[in-house]
Amino acid sequence: MMNLTAGIACLLCLLVGSADEDKPKEPRPDGKPSTERREAGKFTSKGEILARRGKDGDWESVPAGGIVRTAEPLVSLPGCRSELRLNRGIGLLLWGALPEMQLPFPLLESAVILHPAPRGVDADLTLQRGRIYLSNRKEKGPARVRLRFWKGETWDVTLDEPGAVVGAELFSGYPPDGKFSTGEEPVVAFVLYVAKESAAVKVGFNTFTELKPPPGRGFFYWNNKGRLLGPLRQEKPIAAWDPDQRLPREFRELTAAREKLAARVAKSGKNVEVRLLEALASANPADRALALRGLAAVDRLGALVDALGDEMHPDVRGEAFVALRNWIGRGEEQAGKLYDRKKRTGILVDKKYRADEAESVLELLDGLPTQALKQPETYEALIAYLKHRRLAVRGLAYRHLVALVPAGRNIKYDPAGDREKIEKGYQDWKKLIPRGKLPPAPPPPKPERGAP
Repeated sequence: MMNLTAGIACLLCLLVGSADEDKPKEPRPDGKPSTERREAGKFTSKGEILARRGKDGDWESVPAGGIVRTAEPLVSLPGCRSELRLNRGIGLLLWGALPEMQLPFPLLESAVILHPAPRGVDADLTLQRGRIYLSNRKEKGPARVRLRFWKGETWDVTLDEPGAVVGAELFSGYPPDGKFSTGEEPVVAFVLYVAKESAAVKVGFNTFTELKPPPGRGFFYWNNKGRLLGPLRQEKPIAAWDPDQRLPREFRELTAAREKLAARVAKSGKNVEVRLLEALASANPADRALALRGLAAVDRLGALVDALGDEMHPDVRGEAFVALRNWIGRGEEQAGKLYDRKKRTGILVDKKYRADEAESVLELLDGLPTQALKQPETYEALIAYLKHRRLAVRGLAYRHLVALVPAGRNIKYDPAGDREKIEKGYQDWKKLIPRGKLPPAPPPPKPERGAP
């Protein structure tokens, strides 16, 4: 990854908005953003995919040079860098990422909603998830941004002078041993980082000024457990926050697949979901991976559920598991959209899953607490699932088993195999972990060559 030394000179240039349309609004008495829909700026990137959700719920791509509006969700798909020129001198970069970049948080798409700016504010927006960069593109003077995120948290950011840049990112998810079925919130983390020039940040009743990029004091960390750290001093630029960083060379197939997908979306009037489903049918695994990540970004749960039962591609089933875990991690209400245990509704019901089958899928998507790993019943249940009639259930159970029991990776079991092979693999797993027993302990690590 490159260091943040080249700056962000290639970002956004100033867009002068209509005087009548850009009159500032009085803030709402309840502090919530206005829901008025109006022109907010333009999308300036080429070769990227920025999707917006229409009133009918469908997601369409925003063409290069196209107008973006307030009160409409905007999503820059995983791996896409979508630049916006907002009215009143604010630059906004929606910085879609990919897990292969090995960032501190496993970021994917970047999602925001723009709002009409109240008096004294140049831009008002909600960061729903992912990473963004805000820049002052005015000819002179400071630029002020109201930045909202998790459940009404609101920070006011002042970019002190033209050229100033601040990055922000929001991640939420359940840890591997965290269970969303408890109804608790996911773990939510928010980071704000001064990347260029200087800025000020107002958090609650506290205002922090003269914030600087490294070496300087300009890094904040917040989480939903009541913790706020910052501003912290950083001595060196943080490589993970370089907006110009790209995928490592070993993932060049993903880079090529992203470029191909962007070109196909740009040439077609079809909605984004159609193009993603076409990519999912590709013979290229990189195309399929990007398609599933994109379908999760635009909330196409039906396609993800279908992917759990893909008979041809184990990689598709694995990507669907990760995509659904990430999607559920957006909030405690998400799992109920997949299957609501009380109402017995949700996409799994729509996909003709019986209630017990839907329960099994949720159970296997959920985390396994450390205490459960010490109980033989956990492994007995997972092994029993290997003979389930649903491929989605068999695949999820097998994924847990091979992750928990390294010795089982030598067992020839294919969740999509025929009955005879499934039965043989099931019996081999039962021999490896007899009823009432825990899995065999993994072998000790081999000593390094030359070690005493």
